Amino acid sequence: GSVQNGTTSLVGSGRSAQYGAFTVKATVGANGPNAELVFANPLPSAGLRDVRVTLAPTKDGFRIDTSGDSTLGPFKGLVFLTSPPGGATHITIDHLDVWRTSVTGDLTLGNGAASGTVRLSGGGLNGTIALAPRGGGQGFDVHLTAKDAAFGGATRLSVRQATIDATGFVGGGKSSISGNVQAQGISYGTMFIGRLAATANVVNGRGTFNASLAGRRGSRFELQLTGDVAPDRIDAAARGDYGGQAITMPRRAVLLKRADGS
Repeated sequence: GSVQNGTTSLVGSGRSAQYGAFTVKATVGANGPNAELVFANPLPSAGLRDVRVTLAPTKDGFRIDTSGDSTLGPFKGLVFLTSPPGGATHITIDHLDVWRTSVTGDLTLGNGAASGTVRLSGGGLNGTIALAPRGGGQGFDVHLTAKDAAFGGATRLSVRQATIDATGFVGGGKSSISGNVQAQGISYGTMFIGRLAATANVVNGRGTFNASLAGRRGSRFELQLTGDVAPDRIDAAARGDYGGQAITMPRRAVLLKRADGS
């Protein structure tokens, strides 16, 4: 780092216990702090990599530019965070474009949760994610539809038709999540699912799920799954048919959480 003409500059790298390796370039001058952070692989489950976040001061907050890559393809966005003296903190998603789908919305932070609506449109995907305080935590209601949706990640994903509905809350050491999915024509790389129907209800990490799926029309493949989930285990059973051969399980499969959390 250095200090010149009233401006402090810092260049560095490090590792976050939660978000992994990152680099940072920052300056603090008369107009406030400016920073650029690059996270190499902050959320592997979502395929996030080379995520760039740039912060610049505005009158009552920050302008945040972001870009990177994900399982669904490259993304680029612009977000404004404002926190005026004596007022509520607001987040305005000017745009967050993921492949061909655009995300916009306005959120207000307060009471331990966000309130507002996030909208998705384009690329064959449309719907809303409504957020509000609920049950002492963050409540949400998700309503999405897909029609000939396609995404451009390293492994291509496309959905001919689908509806996704979910509701619940998370926070305060408690959670409640219920949802259902109805979909047709799902392609992910070389895998294809002709029809999918799934429901789940989970309260405080414990609940049930049911799913049925089938292959292409005339492929003679179908599978039904049912199970229970708990914080440290998943019990699941499956039955179905593949090419005229029955798929059966003599007993339920039990997946246990390991001591290292995996």
